[in-house]
Amino acid sequence: MGDPTRPTQPLEPGRDPQRPIVTEREVAVQPDPLVEEVRRIRFWSFFGSAVAVLAAVLGGIALVAALNNDDESATNANSQSLSAVRSDVAGLRSRVEDLTTSVQDTSEQVDSLSKKVGRLEQSSDQSTVQDDLSQVQKDLTDLNDRLDQVEQAQEEAASGGP
Repeated sequence: MGDPTRPTQPLEPGRDPQRPIVTEREVAVQPDPLVEEVRRIRFWSFFGSAVAVLAAVLGGIALVAALNNDDESATNANSQSLSAVRSDVAGLRSRVEDLTTSVQDTSEQVDSLSKKVGRLEQSSDQSTVQDDLSQVQKDLTDLNDRLDQVEQAQEEAASGGP
């Protein structure tokens, strides 16, 4: 090895100085059932994990959608309930107004009937007074007649009559 300008030495045929010579052997290896079982379990565990993650994501999406739908349906239900209550209140107000009008009409009718009863009482009092007056006049007439009879009887007795 001395001279660096000199070409390298030729290699021996079939020999690579940096790699060892390896001869290949063909060996027939039977697959181990335990290794195959582990490979299948590994595949199904990865597949199951992927399905579980996908199911969790879909479940989260479904939960968010359900909550949004619940909020919207609650809002819709609240607005429907509110409109129903408003309708009921409007109906009740109209009924109260009708009843107030009916009470006023009834009050007017009661006043009118009271006046009519008062008139009837006055007219019945007048007819009673008239009946009483007629009775008194009749009694006075009877008393006058009786008085006339008594006076006549006294005059007859004074004149020496029977």
